[in-house]
Amino acid sequence: MAKAQQSMSEGRTPAMEMMEGVVILVSGILLLTPGFLTDALGLLGLMPWSRSYFINHFLEKNAERVFKQRNSVFINRTNSSEKKSNKDDAIEGEFWEDK
Repeated sequence: MAKAQQSMSEGRTPAMEMMEGVVILVSGILLLTPGFLTDALGLLGLMPWSRSYFINHFLEKNAERVFKQRNSVFINRTNSSEKKSNKDDAIEGEFWEDK
């Protein structure tokens, strides 16, 4: 938490610190789950050098999904000359997402 606050005070986004927090949280859950494999993974997630390995591995595997551009379009078809008498009126429009 202190690292995240420090990076925010320096004007940077605390993305890496937040991801480290997620890895620590998952590691704690793995340590509470019974089993030798889950305990080993949980302990590895608490060590700083392996934590950065997990984060880099996750980003390498999911970078395409995270940074893939999705084209979505919303078109609102109303006449600008019409005056809305009630704020609860529905707005007609179309939405589609290109994949």
